[in-house]
Amino acid sequence: MTRTKKLAKNSIFGLISFIGIAVLSFVIRRFFVQSFGFEVLGLKTVLISIIGTMSLVELGIGMAIVFSLYKPLEEKDEKKIAILIKLYKKIFYIIALIVFVVGLILLPLLPLIVGSGFSFLDIFWPYLIFLFGSVATYIFSFNHILLAADQRPYIVSIINIATKLVVAGFQLLILFIFPNFILFVATGVAFTFIGNIILAIWVRKLYPYLIKKETEKLPASEKEVIKTKMKALVFHKIGNFLVSGMDSIIISIFLMVAIVGKFSNYLLISSQIVLLISALFSGLGASFGSVLASSTTEKTKQVFKNARQLYFIIFAVLATGIFVLTNQFACLCIP
Repeated sequence: MTRTKKLAKNSIFGLISFIGIAVLSFVIRRFFVQSFGFEVLGLKTVLISIIGTMSLVELGIGMAIVFSLYKPLEEKDEKKIAILIKLYKKIFYIIALIVFVVGLILLPLLPLIVGSGFSFLDIFWPYLIFLFGSVATYIFSFNHILLAADQRPYIVSIINIATKLVVAGFQLLILFIFPNFILFVATGVAFTFIGNIILAIWVRKLYPYLIKKETEKLPASEKEVIKTKMKALVFHKIGNFLVSGMDSIIISIFLMVAIVGKFSNYLLISSQIVLLISALFSGLGASFGSVLASSTTEKTKQVFKNARQLYFIIFAVLATGIFVLTNQFACLCIP
């Protein structure tokens, strides 16, 4: 299958996944606010943001290894792929452990961040559930990375939309029949975990050579290349977090958690637009990696310039739409 066909396939499945998940997100948000109110919505948003701060532990390691996977995937070097995935799994198991420990250390600080209005147990249980979900994501993350690098993110899209449909059904039942915030949160995390297990089984079938125990280690020179790429990505990782990850926590500390709930409505709109762009170009990153691994420098530069121009046009159109219509859309569609 050509790169263009792979990109088209990934974009179609990504778009279908986006539409389904976006509709479900807005529907669940409406009934969630009706059942629990803006304060609980704000609590949920703040706890997710706190868990998100711990993603800084990863420091761009994932993307650095993704870049290293492009060439062996293009050349179908199974041995090299297996060695890289083994290294990736080892690193991310350590990261998962660090995230879990740091998450537990942050527990006493939660009431200070969230503010008054909630007891410690009201904060403790949903936070712990989110923390377990985050740790599980790191443990299974190599499956997502491998499929993305191999231009097969459509598989992730299929499992995501199927999982989200099931989760939405159960969460709506909870909201209508037995409104319980902890049960609502646990349902989402549990089915995400199940989705990750299904994806892991799928990856094992697609890449059976990964099951074999690889005794060889990555050469020191290649480890150095990964470290160099990781250092370059650290600043992007920190910058991205400071721009998009701190808003909810700062608002919660200096204002109140209910304001975070209302702010999260606007955040939902912007995040869905980001997901739309990601869905349309879900295979583009891996296509770039494939071009970089198999083409000349001049051709790679030309492909990059064309993509950059396309992204600029999309950004200009969407930024104008967000500025003009976001407030009206939030008032109409979200309570």
